[in-house]
Amino acid sequence: MDNIFRLGFYESDKPTEIKEKLLADSKANFILWAPSENGKSVKDYTEEVKKSAKEFHEKGLPFVYRCEHTNWAEHGFGPDGHDWYNAGKDAHRMNYPPETVRAISSVPECLGIMHDEMEHAFINRNLSITFNTKLKKRPLFFPLCDTKDVVAAEKYYEDCFRKYAEEFLTNGSPRFMGEHVFPVLYHLFARVGITPCYKQQKESFSNLQAIIAGGAALQYDTELWACIDMWYRLTYPGHSPNELKHNLLFAYLFGSDYAFVEGSAAFYNKGDESHEYNEYGRTFINFSREYAGKYRGYNIRDYRPRIGIIRLDDSFWGQSDPVAWLPILYGNPNLKPDRRAGEWIRALHLITHGEGSRKSLTWSRIGFYSLKRHRSFCSMNSPAVFDDRVTKDKLTSLELCFLCGYHISEETLKAVAELVKENGLIVVTPKRFAPEHIRAKAKGRQAEIKDGKGSWIITSKHNSRFVKKRVAHLLGKKGEMTFRYKDREIAMRISKDGEAFEVTQIKTLTHSEPVPMR
Repeated sequence: MDNIFRLGFYESDKPTEIKEKLLADSKANFILWAPSENGKSVKDYTEEVKKSAKEFHEKGLPFVYRCEHTNWAEHGFGPDGHDWYNAGKDAHRMNYPPETVRAISSVPECLGIMHDEMEHAFINRNLSITFNTKLKKRPLFFPLCDTKDVVAAEKYYEDCFRKYAEEFLTNGSPRFMGEHVFPVLYHLFARVGITPCYKQQKESFSNLQAIIAGGAALQYDTELWACIDMWYRLTYPGHSPNELKHNLLFAYLFGSDYAFVEGSAAFYNKGDESHEYNEYGRTFINFSREYAGKYRGYNIRDYRPRIGIIRLDDSFWGQSDPVAWLPILYGNPNLKPDRRAGEWIRALHLITHGEGSRKSLTWSRIGFYSLKRHRSFCSMNSPAVFDDRVTKDKLTSLELCFLCGYHISEETLKAVAELVKENGLIVVTPKRFAPEHIRAKAKGRQAEIKDGKGSWIITSKHNSRFVKKRVAHLLGKKGEMTFRYKDREIAMRISKDGEAFEVTQIKTLTHSEPVPMR
């Protein structure tokens, strides 16, 4: 891992020569490659991908192998009986034999293997197949666990994803990824070796996705990838060229190691056989020529957040629709979200100056908020989201912290309590996560209790007026977003339409300023 920013693109439908021309014109660093395995035998497909990988090698062209067909087809049988999209009963996912994985990964130009929208397929039980094939059932990604305990379920699915990732990583794939539609499970994935890859544009605030995925990358010391998606719901392209330009720039400034545009067919006018670049294409090319392969001087692992949110990664983003977005956790009907699941969403609502929804992290949730016009950027002051196992060394830069959800480890709670006393950390928490001596002093529905240099704000509502009044001085300015790293702080003013921003300051931090090093 280094400080070089690398940029790529993905489009499955354009001829090879058009993709290679875009690669040369833009100076991009890699492409995503998504051949179809459906209907082929293991022997034939393995030979096919090995031959293609060799061609990438001969051209010196880095690539990511991407599988998305499993999200749209119930089965993928070849003439030898192998089903590429099912690994057994209730196991609808990539089913790649070791020899196929080794063939894909047989050249140094292979950057890794990606299961398209993996978290979406898991938590929403392969909903895309249901819509695409009109199945009455939703194929499961993993067999269900019987428990109704969220903490036990998280451990079960952690084990499932670890074994799944190992199928690829132990057979030579340098990385295993699954770019996310919904901003959840980054932490669980990072813990088992799945590289965080977050969406920009799409149906969430880009920077909200980033600080959740970035928190996972920071906590688990992994790379961070960004997928800049040209779709918005069913509209393509669903974002303006100016929004694309600033999302590319945001991926660079935030510290992502790799970024790619999904849907580069938008770079050409529909039906234009000449494949001349339109404004989208020119935007990508101009940006790529300036930033692709550029040494940046820092990355996401140098991030020093001011505000932290700590929670068990329970997969809740606000789902509540009984038809599409089932109100369940981990795609499991045994696990129904309660008020605890939404605590982190209310905390995010507060720290974005109310620009994020109180109930959801995306425009996908059916409700009044989903009728509001999409924006890529919301106000924030150097936040990050961590899971319930985060260690003290990752939290020392925090000035404000929210404790949320179903579980936080004893080690993490001890670290937070020490930082309150030693560093002056302010913690917003329900009573259940507070130390015993603080709980004993908490009277009424909400209370602020001093403890050493810092304080505890005890509340059952993370975005209440009581909380907002006491932490307002730490939230930054409405209409701005700032991100602090070990040696610099970047401030940006967000445009009125939320599609763009202006960098207003890149401040060099001195050793005398309070940015603790890991």
